[in-house]
Amino acid sequence: MKAFTNSTIENYIHFSNYKLIINYNVLDKLINVIYRNKGTILDKIFADKVIVHISLPTKAEKIIREEFKMINMSLIN
Repeated sequence: MKAFTNSTIENYIHFSNYKLIINYNVLDKLINVIYRNKGTILDKIFADKVIVHISLPTKAEKIIREEFKMINMSLIN
């Protein structure tokens, strides 16, 4: 019982999946911001632009949108 009372329970964090369409020159900075905010890169598709599928805590969406104002970001849940 003592182990249970002294343990900590992590708060539930809701993740959402997003599709981002970005230029190649933004990719490295975007990856750093995603990882810094506890997000995950699910897939990258390289074409004329880079299409990145990510899973990100919902509260971090605002940070991505503020730092990368020119990217196309859409929710895909």
